[in-house]
Amino acid sequence: MCLFLMSSSWIFAAVPMISRIHAATADTDSRLNDSTIQVDSSTGRTKYDTIDKDRQDGIQSVVVSPYGTATAPATAASCAAVADHDDACPKDHGRTSSMLQHEQQKHQQQQQQHSVHLGPSNETSKHQSFFPDCRLYLARSTLALKKSDLSSNIISSSSRHRRLGIYTVQPISRGHPIGASDILIQLIDYPEESPLSSFVSLYSFEASQFGAQYEAKRVASILAGIASVAQSTVMGESNAVPFYARDMDEADVPRTVEPGAGALTHYHNLTFLAAKHLSAGSEIFVGIPYSSSSGGGGGGGGDNQWSQSRMERIRQRDELLQMEDGSELPDDGVVHRGRRDVKWIQEHGICVDHLMVQKSRKKGVGRGAFAVRNIPKGSILSASPLVPIDRKAAVSVTAVKQGGKARIREQLLVNYCLGHVNSSVLFYPTAPVVNLINHDRQKANVGLRWSTSKDIVTNGLNVSAISLENVISKFYDSDALVMEFVATRDIRANEEIFMDYGLAWSLAWEKHVQEWNPPPNAMAYAPSYVMDDVTGLLRTEKEQVEHPYPSNVMTACFYRYSTHQRNDGIASSNKASSGETTAVQWKMDRRTFDYRNLRPCQVVKREDIDGKFYYTAIMKNWNGMKKDEMIPKHEIHIVNSIPRHAVRFVDKLYTTDMHLSNTFRHEIQIPDDIFPCAWMDLDHNKICGETKH
Repeated sequence: MCLFLMSSSWIFAAVPMISRIHAATADTDSRLNDSTIQVDSSTGRTKYDTIDKDRQDGIQSVVVSPYGTATAPATAASCAAVADHDDACPKDHGRTSSMLQHEQQKHQQQQQQHSVHLGPSNETSKHQSFFPDCRLYLARSTLALKKSDLSSNIISSSSRHRRLGIYTVQPISRGHPIGASDILIQLIDYPEESPLSSFVSLYSFEASQFGAQYEAKRVASILAGIASVAQSTVMGESNAVPFYARDMDEADVPRTVEPGAGALTHYHNLTFLAAKHLSAGSEIFVGIPYSSSSGGGGGGGGDNQWSQSRMERIRQRDELLQMEDGSELPDDGVVHRGRRDVKWIQEHGICVDHLMVQKSRKKGVGRGAFAVRNIPKGSILSASPLVPIDRKAAVSVTAVKQGGKARIREQLLVNYCLGHVNSSVLFYPTAPVVNLINHDRQKANVGLRWSTSKDIVTNGLNVSAISLENVISKFYDSDALVMEFVATRDIRANEEIFMDYGLAWSLAWEKHVQEWNPPPNAMAYAPSYVMDDVTGLLRTEKEQVEHPYPSNVMTACFYRYSTHQRNDGIASSNKASSGETTAVQWKMDRRTFDYRNLRPCQVVKREDIDGKFYYTAIMKNWNGMKKDEMIPKHEIHIVNSIPRHAVRFVDKLYTTDMHLSNTFRHEIQIPDDIFPCAWMDLDHNKICGETKH
């Protein structure tokens, strides 16, 4: 069934199958958008004929190169931590306890077979394959403290600084992508005093930088890959900056038909660019900007706590580096702080750009990880530092009351964590693209093992000797725990990477699929990115009374109040009187289209000027804006001559898929045979396979 966009008239959808895009598709003037929208009657998916072919099925065009460009990052990259319902897991109908025990034993045997193939991490296995075209390596940072060795599996105060970093062994020109694009995961409504706040302070960025401030009242953006692994420094000394124009879509996993809806992040295609020319051997440094947001919404912790905490750690690290005597040993390959010898990096580091992102070839899982090049069996596809997280802290406590109680739910982050069903600790992998590896027990071509390489983990850290208490309390802010993703067979270039998420995950997913139903009014939901694609003419406030937009979206404008306040003499907050109205003309500067300047606005007028439409809107604030961007409470601030491209649709608080009540949440299982017995504190019947007496 098709809906044709006709000029100079309002067409409002009454057919149920197209109600998902609602009436928004009808108000597009043919001079701006002469496109056809189709909704597949069998799947409920919206398709576009000419609007944006790259967004067909929710992703951009597939590419082979792992690197993008500054204006169009190479891939529509991110991934769901879910598998589709036709997974190889046996169905649960009629399953007896003895059958389940047999399945568990069979699954453990399969995991043990993988473990035998992988073997222990050592120098021989790590360096058996050399990849001359590999660009990025994980290796000891030039900012690593010499006294940060973990000699007794105990971290001292001076060693609680990250030891590893990312290097490029190829020159990268200024403005060019450093590595593959990656995903952003939004943490929402986390309690300020919970252990998760420590994770936020070390690994989050201000959500409003990426347009995620409207997800919830309190949001922090977790950037996977380079942002999490590379060493942090003050902004002026960094050589890598994010290209903020990330993508956002549901990855062809709509809430109308897919049980995986809400189980994957919609934010993806985030690319880091070289802020200056990077010579071969350069270490990548990510700058930490000072956050000046006034509140918790979109501030990544609020009150500048996230940036203040990280800046303090940078200061402490730099002071300790200055106190250390002399320089590093000659065989450490250090040319100077921030650069090592390329041969040293290749000999002592691990390649971490074997993976790129594309749309998964598996139904219902969104995006996936693919091999950049041929990978021989036994080679390390990636090595990822792990961040321990207390399972009990990985929840959101939404202030919206439901039945007299605050809604408490597991964070979306859980789906991207490794762990064990019998343990209270989860591990977030930080390496590039590894969070995009999907589940398939039969097609699995990678396995997990702890890294014991002395080049990566000092003194061959023995994870089994670490107590659970120390893991959670002392390892959360270091990169001492490293997991290797190892090829269990030869992998061809452009082949999709899969791993076995474990039996507990498979059974939980199977149960979820059996019980899942589309949420109420799923067909009436219209994602903001779809609204932007199909809406040419914007409706005024009066027009929306009769023909409202879908209830989950609102309009927002790119606008800098502070600029107009200085240039046009707008009354400041201490002079504004009750009900005062100010009006200015919209103007653009180089920072206008920063997502932090995307504020709610209400369109009140539309006018045609020389064949182009411009809008007048009342500007509003969002919770967490910078103080100098806050419009005084009693001021009615009107802006005219706003071009269409400066107005976007945004999803209202708690309306995107990640907030659905029936979404899937489950960690990826670390195999039993490599998960330390001491960490299985939730197993009340067995300890590492032995029954308690």
